[in-house]
Amino acid sequence: MSFAVDFALRLMKTAPRLPEDQRARHSTWLLSEAVADGAFRGRSDLADLYYTAFGVRCALVLGCLDVPFLEKMRPFLQQQTHQKLTVVDLASFLNIAFLADLFGGVAIDDRSPQERQNWALQILNLYRRPDGGWAKSSKSSQSSTYHTFLALGCLELLDVPAPEPQRILAMLLQRQASDGGFVDLPFLRESGTNPTAAALAVLSDLNVLDDSISQKASSFLRSMQRTDGGFAAAAQAPCSDLLSTVTAIVSLDLLNSLDAPTAKAAKQYVTGLEHSDGGYRSVILDDQRDVEYTFYGLAATAWLAEAPPQAP
Repeated sequence: MSFAVDFALRLMKTAPRLPEDQRARHSTWLLSEAVADGAFRGRSDLADLYYTAFGVRCALVLGCLDVPFLEKMRPFLQQQTHQKLTVVDLASFLNIAFLADLFGGVAIDDRSPQERQNWALQILNLYRRPDGGWAKSSKSSQSSTYHTFLALGCLELLDVPAPEPQRILAMLLQRQASDGGFVDLPFLRESGTNPTAAALAVLSDLNVLDDSISQKASSFLRSMQRTDGGFAAAAQAPCSDLLSTVTAIVSLDLLNSLDAPTAKAAKQYVTGLEHSDGGYRSVILDDQRDVEYTFYGLAATAWLAEAPPQAP
C-alpha cells in the first residue's frame, strides 16, 4: 500500500476524534465554498480542479462524502478529461476518482479503467525525465522531488508499478542535503520541509527508507519547528505555515520520531489558525480561508488528537 493510500485510510480512522460541533461548523463552511456545479473554488469564484480535490478530502474527514455530494460535481470532473492537465491536476483528478469510488461508490467518468490508465500515462510521459523522476513543467529539463512523489502516487492509483525504481532511488538520494533534508531541484542548496516529506514518502513506498536517511531527515524536520509550535518551509522562511506543519508531523510520525512535546506545540499552532466559523488560514497573518488549508488543518487536528508517547 502506498503512502498516499495509507494516509487516506488513516485519516478515516482518526477523523472521528474531531468533536461533533467542530465537524459541523467546518462542514457548513466547506459546503459554502462549492460553486454552482458542485466543484470548489480557491481564492476566486471559479471552479478549480486542484481545490476540488481538497474539497473532497475535507468531506472525507468531515464525514459528508456521500453520493449526492459527488454526483453534483461529476459533470465538472468529466470536463477535465478534455483539458491539458499538469501532474498536479492529474493527481487531483485521480485522487478524487479513488476517494469517490472507495468511499462513495461513484465513478466520476464513463471510461473503462484501461481507458483512464492510457489517458493518464500519456500525460505522465510528457513529464518523465532521464534521471527517473518527473518534472513540474513539460518544458523543464530537471525532475522535481515533489512532482516525482505526485507522479508515483498517480501510478499507484492507476495500478501501474513504478518504472525503474533504482533510477528514482538514485535521483532522490542525490537530493538529500548535508543537513538531512531534501531539495526539490538538484541546483537548490536549501533543504525544504515539503520536498523532504515528499522524498520520505517515496523512499518509504520503495522500501528503502533506512536508519541513516531517517535519522538525518528527522533531525532536519525537528529543526524546522519554530517557537510558535508550527513548522517552517525552510530555514530562511519568515514564519511557520500550516502546510509545512502537517507534512512535518506526518513525516515525523512515519519515522517514529513524533514525540509528545513536538505534537503538543504543533497542535497549539494549528488551533490558532482555525476560524471560529469554520475553515483554516495558511499562516497567522493570512486573512483568508480556503479548502486546501482547511484540509491541512483538519488532517493535522485529527492526527494530533491523541498526543504520542514521549520519545525514549
